[in-house]
Amino acid sequence: MTTGTKLYLGSALGLGLLLAAFGLSRWQSTDLPAYATCLLLTILVSTLKVKLPGLDGTYSLNFIFLLVAVAEFTLAEAMLLACAAATVQSLWRRKNRPTAVQIGFNVACLIITVTACYGVNQLAFQAFGSKLIALLFVAAVYFVVNTCLVAGIMALIAGERILIVWRQWFLWSFPYYVVGAGIAWAASMSDGRLSTRILGASLPFLYLMYSYYREILGRTAEAR
Repeated sequence: MTTGTKLYLGSALGLGLLLAAFGLSRWQSTDLPAYATCLLLTILVSTLKVKLPGLDGTYSLNFIFLLVAVAEFTLAEAMLLACAAATVQSLWRRKNRPTAVQIGFNVACLIITVTACYGVNQLAFQAFGSKLIALLFVAAVYFVVNTCLVAGIMALIAGERILIVWRQWFLWSFPYYVVGAGIAWAASMSDGRLSTRILGASLPFLYLMYSYYREILGRTAEAR
């Protein structure tokens, strides 16, 4: 592992730890039953992950629930969802068991992403007074921050330019992300428990979308 890679990992882990300590120490719950339901759904959906061709990484539908959490719950609640999502996604059905550093980095990436999205959501809602406009900003920030963080470490490990790695990630994951962000928007237009019910009702569709996308990516990988 190069010095640059170590510095990148250390910076991400340190920032993630600081943000988690700040956010979780101010725990506050707005609607515990709705949040508990969202947490369980997030853990379940985190098992639905696809491997992107040519990249040593996976993409999961759990981002839908994190987008809703940013809009509906407190920062601490969104952070806890991020921790659960990253941990399950890292450990579920892995051929090679990930190291503690890999799991920590994945958790840190989602904590950093969620924190950035939460701040943007607050600012956008204050500026425009619209949940729809705020969520559009949040969705854009989530995609850019999360993919850039992951592409950065992948580029350092592979010795490639980050723009090349990010471009591959963008081409394969963006259509998947847009559909998921649309579901998150529909759910966030409702409040509290109704939003979690909408997410729960969408699980069969999410599974079909995951299966279809996994099939396409699997055939692409075989062709390569």
